[in-house]
Amino acid sequence: MNWRRIFKGPIPAPLGLGLLGAAPILGIMLHYLFLTEKPANQMLSNIPEELIDKPRTLQPFNLLDGRGEPFDLTSLKGNWSYLILGFTHCPDVCPFVLGNLAVVYQKMAKELSRDRIPQVIFLSVDPGRDTPETLKNYVQHFNPAFKAATGNKRAIDKFVDQIGGYYKLGAKRGEGEYDVVHSAEIFVIDPSGRVFAKLNPPLEPALAKSAFLSLKAAYEPNSVSSVSDLDKRKFKGAS
Repeated sequence: MNWRRIFKGPIPAPLGLGLLGAAPILGIMLHYLFLTEKPANQMLSNIPEELIDKPRTLQPFNLLDGRGEPFDLTSLKGNWSYLILGFTHCPDVCPFVLGNLAVVYQKMAKELSRDRIPQVIFLSVDPGRDTPETLKNYVQHFNPAFKAATGNKRAIDKFVDQIGGYYKLGAKRGEGEYDVVHSAEIFVIDPSGRVFAKLNPPLEPALAKSAFLSLKAAYEPNSVSSVSDLDKRKFKGAS
């Protein structure tokens, strides 16, 4: 299953929200996909990654969080963040990536203190349908600790361009009906406010912690301008 690039889906109704009503089925599928025992070499192959050769330093931006309050650069600095793009009407990819991250987050929470776990942020690229309150309710179905962000189209465009992401709203087919195409990578933002790496979902929970700790070991705030000389094998799930 390769979700590395771009995904889209027809949106005749809020199917993404409807999937939340099928939580028991979703839970069984996530358990099968991510928690069943797999050979080590197979698990390693399921955590593709891309360390950014020159981490992208984010410039000031102005978005809104799930409470309608400012979400800006200070919301990222001082924390590790796993950020994904999406929209609540997404029928497939968004709920499955968030479900995968919920399993990963839960496993990390059992092994690491809460302040050492990356915050998970869902940025909606569909401000016409996704209000801050809608987003907050949506992400908290997956985990109460997950955060949401959105903004006006201009602010979203600026931020998505900064992180190296992509999205496009399709032509309207009716009232509130249109496609959305967006990047599916997990953008890893370091405590200095830089896009430090990209992860290709789904992540293997058994290896997610060691991969994250390897990222932290590679991180040197204010001194590393390039990570091209890092041993990427260490990041690839080594403990």
